Amino acid sequence: MFLSDIISSSKKQIEERKSIDPVQNVKKKYVKRGEIEASLLSKQREEEMEKTMASRSAQKTDAETAKEEEKSEENNEEKEEGGIAYSEEETIKRLRARGQVVTFFGELPDARLRRLHKLEDRERLEFHGGAQNEVGIALRKLEEESEENENKRKRKEKEKEENQKNKQQKLMEEPNPSIQTKEAFVLISFKRLLRLWNEELEERTEIQKRSSEGKKEQVNYIQTKKNISPLFKLLAQRSVDEDMLQYIHGIALNLKDKEYVKAHDAYLRMAIGNAPWPMGVTMVGIHERSAREKINSGQVAHVLNDEVQRKYIQSVKRLMTFCQKKFPTDPSKTVG
Repeated sequence: MFLSDIISSSKKQIEERKSIDPVQNVKKKYVKRGEIEASLLSKQREEEMEKTMASRSAQKTDAETAKEEEKSEENNEEKEEGGIAYSEEETIKRLRARGQVVTFFGELPDARLRRLHKLEDRERLEFHGGAQNEVGIALRKLEEESEENENKRKRKEKEKEENQKNKQQKLMEEPNPSIQTKEAFVLISFKRLLRLWNEELEERTEIQKRSSEGKKEQVNYIQTKKNISPLFKLLAQRSVDEDMLQYIHGIALNLKDKEYVKAHDAYLRMAIGNAPWPMGVTMVGIHERSAREKINSGQVAHVLNDEVQRKYIQSVKRLMTFCQKKFPTDPSKTVG
């Protein structure tokens, strides 16, 4: 019995071995290189598949987490902005309760709601937990001070503009020789002419300003204003020579009455004089000339005294020309 059992078991083992794939069951003494490479490739493919599956699952989880974060940020922003989307009537009511402007020019409902949220946030800063917040109060004080400073600056600019307008109106007023002194009358008359000249230049078009004639007129005005300033100082200080003042006052009166021929004659007497000898000469040598008694200071050419006087006398002539052009009169009373 023992031997028969051994034989039967050995037969079964042989049959089992025959049923199994003989290629895999056979113990080989060697392995082919292609089989090794094939097994390695299969392993690499399996590892790559595992990596791709892991990366895809990670991307899915990242996208899901990003969406969740965006949702949470939106919720936080809504909470920070006030969270509550008030209706239009409620927004207007709350703004009026705070003494604020209901709607600015061109303001949309969304902007108005955001403005209300900012006001509410400021109130939360100032009164946090029933206690006053010093930082919030300081910020509000700074804002109020900046607003006050801005209002003060605007008021000062307005006052400055009004003062300039008043000065311009005074310059535009007609001079009155019966009330004013000679110096004041001449000063106001000539400054008024300068102001009118400047306004006429400013009213020109851009084409006229850029033309050669326009540039020449602008240069003449600038030179006249610069050269006549010494005369204005002398008139303000009331230190003009008596004979010069007499001539200039006569010119101003004739310009006011539109007597341009008489004004031109007075200008010539002031500029070159009517001396019988060469201009400005009253005494040559030690001997007296005949008819010397006819020569006096009123006949001397003041244009030769000095360069400053020559320049402001020339500026007076330019003002005379402008006045005749600005206020025309009868041809018999005009020059040229």
